[in-house]
This record gives sequence, C-alpha cells and structure tokens, in this order.
Amino acid sequence: METLAAWMRFEVPTNASDLQVDYIQGIDNRALLRFDLPLSQLPEFLGQLGFDKPLREKYPPFPKTLATAPAWWTPYTTPAFAGGELMANGLNHEIVVTPLTVEQCRVYLRVYEL
Repeated sequence: METLAAWMRFEVPTNASDLQVDYIQGIDNRALLRFDLPLSQLPEFLGQLGFDKPLREKYPPFPKTLATAPAWWTPYTTPAFAGGELMANGLNHEIVVTPLTVEQCRVYLRVYEL
C-alpha cells in the first residue's frame, strides 16, 4: 500500500502547522487536508503541486459543503480567499487559501481520483 503522500504526489511542507487530514480509501480515493503555512512558503508549495498560474480571487473550486466533510473543513468562512484546481496524472487537486495574518495563510486542499 502506498503512502498518502505518494498517492497525492506531494509532501505537506515541513513548516506547515495545525495539519488536519481526512482520507477515504475505496473505489475512488479522496483526501481533504487543512494546514497553516507561512505566506512566504505558499509559492513554493503551489509550484510543487504543479500550479503555474496564480490562484484566482474568490474562486471556489469545490462545493460549499461536502457530504462527508469533517467539522474542521470550513474553507469559505472568511470573505477573502483564492482558489484553483489542477487536473494531472489521474488526480484532481483543488485548493483554497485564506489569510490568517499578514504572514500566515490557511490551506484547504481536496485531492481525488478522476
């Protein structure tokens, strides 16, 4: 069995904090992640995922509510957020980034098989 990081095709940054993960294995694997990250590290992380264009302001890549989401999955609770999605190699990576402070952001990421 491959690790979650191998399946998602990325590593959570080592300087991420308050990591929350919800992983469902089955016919269609799906992972939800939430973590806090210094804003200075966001471009590097987005590049690791394969995002080569800026995230779009107020772009919601995933539904406002998910039927099987845990209580910590609250990506749209702040008026300021940016989002994007990337489909590659049989996976879809959807991301929303919300500001926490002038130096920190919160990352919400949904990864699932196409």
